[in-house]
Amino acid sequence: MICTQTLFQPTSKIAALARSGQITRARKLFDEMSHGDSITWNAMLTSYTQLGFHQKAISLFHHMRISDTGPDHFTLTATLSACAGAFNLRCGIDVHALITILGYQLYLLINNSLIDMYGKCLNPSSARRVFEEMKLRNEITWVEIAWNIMITFSVVMNACSEALGFWHGCMVHALIITSGWSSAAENAMIDANMKLGNTHEALPIFQRATENNIVSWTSIISGYAGNGHGEEAATFFVDMVRSGVQPDDITFGVVLHACSG
Repeated sequence: MICTQTLFQPTSKIAALARSGQITRARKLFDEMSHGDSITWNAMLTSYTQLGFHQKAISLFHHMRISDTGPDHFTLTATLSACAGAFNLRCGIDVHALITILGYQLYLLINNSLIDMYGKCLNPSSARRVFEEMKLRNEITWVEIAWNIMITFSVVMNACSEALGFWHGCMVHALIITSGWSSAAENAMIDANMKLGNTHEALPIFQRATENNIVSWTSIISGYAGNGHGEEAATFFVDMVRSGVQPDDITFGVVLHACSG
């Protein structure tokens, strides 16, 4: 049995070398280690992924699979990030299958990473399936699903506007609604417009939304507060409560920030 303390120092050095941009030296140190546990492998995998060497991370993961060290949930998360960065859907699907085999499908961090991977690989149906099967969701989950849906349909809508024309764009818009992505796509567009300061664009989307839930209300309130319109943000908060939607801690925090400003 390998002593974890023995591995700690070189593992920390691998991470430190990678952070300083010396990824080649980090890999050389990794290869010189006669033994390694999942922490060591994860340090190298994460280093590759964070520095944008996605294909190298995927290759290292395959080497790990034939080693004596089994992957843990940190390994799988890092590898999914590499698959997303490399737009490698096939590898992402294989990792997803391994997640199920190893019993990690209930881990929140892994599910968020799966949504991110499928979204960036332009496979919204699989992203939605993961989202719907999740027993636990957090703010990151909603951000991932909203932004990746927006990215997917934005790519298609841009292609329609540039090459196929107005009516094809309308057909894609209809697909968004009939596929069940309407609410998430609307929330993403509200959030994106607010981040760009386009309150005049975000408001009509909110008003025409098929469903205004806690996410859309918080997005519109946060957007107005972030753009210096504290009174409007407070008004929307009152309207939200009157509509029967219960605010959560995030909404309260946004309102308090708006009032303090």
